[in-house]
Amino acid sequence: MPMHSICQQTLTANFTNSELQRHGTDVTGLLNHPNVRKFVDWVANKDPDFTATVAKKQR
Repeated sequence: MPMHSICQQTLTANFTNSELQRHGTDVTGLLNHPNVRKFVDWVANKDPDFTATVAKKQR
């Protein structure tokens, strides 16, 4: 499914491919991760074309 690049970078920085595959489309499960929740809260009020550097992998 299409995803903004910084959103995708945030997910891959916080989950392995296997973990993402297990979550599938379970957005609630992804949002339960504290780093993802913090990111989503921060990016919620940004313009749709906003870009930023995402922190390196936290795993």
